[in-house]
Amino acid sequence: MKPAHVAEQFQQAVERGDWETCNRLLADDFTFSGPTPRPLDKRACISMHKALWAGFPNIKFHFQVISESGEVVKGSVQITGTHTGNLIPPMQGKFVSIPPTGKNISLPSEQIEYTVRGSQLVNMKVAASPEASWPGIFKQLGVDNPFRT
Repeated sequence: MKPAHVAEQFQQAVERGDWETCNRLLADDFTFSGPTPRPLDKRACISMHKALWAGFPNIKFHFQVISESGEVVKGSVQITGTHTGNLIPPMQGKFVSIPPTGKNISLPSEQIEYTVRGSQLVNMKVAASPEASWPGIFKQLGVDNPFRT
């Protein structure tokens, strides 16, 4: 399977909430880095995507392949969705639960790079910006202080 196809399958599985496929597509030694304070392992990455999907059941990543060279796939994602579910950011229990607001989000495009080994992702790096990822979500939902006090 071509590396770009593996990356596309993962993004599509997250959009469907197909956690079994996500688990199969991520290698046991998988790492995710970029918009999180520390790199995430496979379990934590899936938990983060489950939290996004729970808050935004119609989430779309609009994944676009820019280039594919050997095992490395470079692309872009642009997250959109409607906040119709309870959003509980999975970052070490520091964040409040955000009840559904019904607001639509449309985050700026982010560059993403996947490294594929065989038919599994071993690394995902996102070049996050302050207007994208979790900070962008909080801002667009109008959540001034998402931290527990």
